[in-house]
Amino acid sequence: MSRNMKRWFTWSLGLVVAFGSIGQVPVTTASDTVMDTKVPALSYAFNDSPEHKAIVKMLRDTGEDQLLETANSVAMSKGKDFAYMNISYSRHDEPAEAELFLFKEDDAWVAYRELPTQKDHSAIFSTLARRYCMPRYKYLQSASLIDDTWQSKNPQKRVINIVCSELINNQWKNHRLTFVFEYDDEQGWHITGESDTRQPSVKVIWGNAREAVEQILQFIGSNPKPVFIMFGTTGQNFIQFHYVTENGSKDIQTVEWLNGKLRGPKASRLARPCPPIPLEELNFDLVSIIFEDMGKKAKPEDMINVNMSRRFANGCQEPMWQGIATSANHSLTVTYSIDGRQTDIKEYSF
Repeated sequence: MSRNMKRWFTWSLGLVVAFGSIGQVPVTTASDTVMDTKVPALSYAFNDSPEHKAIVKMLRDTGEDQLLETANSVAMSKGKDFAYMNISYSRHDEPAEAELFLFKEDDAWVAYRELPTQKDHSAIFSTLARRYCMPRYKYLQSASLIDDTWQSKNPQKRVINIVCSELINNQWKNHRLTFVFEYDDEQGWHITGESDTRQPSVKVIWGNAREAVEQILQFIGSNPKPVFIMFGTTGQNFIQFHYVTENGSKDIQTVEWLNGKLRGPKASRLARPCPPIPLEELNFDLVSIIFEDMGKKAKPEDMINVNMSRRFANGCQEPMWQGIATSANHSLTVTYSIDGRQTDIKEYSF
């Protein structure tokens, strides 16, 4: 065989081998190389709020598309940095419910499929208490922390006061309980039992009312004439001091006292005032006494304010003290004379 013929034969054999190799490679079409990026359908029950977006992201990440697609209602209860969400949906054509939890972390809502019991947060303890109370009380509506016992610094064990509330025949019945919570790395916080109920420690509220009002008067200067004074305790003590500078004036000003810091004066939101209240007739030592009395009359979850004003529902009358205790389902108003004697009490549940 000539050299040229040998070369042609070798080249032809290589080409056949090459074609044979190509024949072994599967044919790939354009449609096979494009990934399926279709996003599963999302139920109309979800909206564009930051909380809903966090829930949707978490459920997408965990592959719970059926829940996202079939949800028919989303109910949410939200606080400052915690939210509880209950979703009704269909699972295998049967009605189902899912409870989800959100915590604000670094100014962004983060959703959890299960309660993150490793967190040291009041919502963890109240949620665990609610779960504990559910089988015990048929008409349970809520479980609340009575005081600040959950803020104990013990990293392994805490004894926490709880009130579990149920609604029976449109009347609220509160069950005061004390739970023992313990922590371990596997379960996080969990209830290990009950303890004898401890009454919240009694402390003097607004024992410095006289000194605080004196500070306000010095701050304002001249001769302010009060028309309404409110003492409050939402996390920290505060006073709203509404006043005029002249008898008969309708120009009401407000100074706010917050744990010793003063702001104002600014225009008051009060409507037409009654005549000013004579400062010399006011005994500000009564503020702490009224707070103590209201604490005995109010429900554990109530917020209490003590006010000094004139009654003007039926025309301006004599100055009076009032203790106001309110919550989401309860309102209590106790009226006292200027010398601290109880003269009226009204209570409502709703």
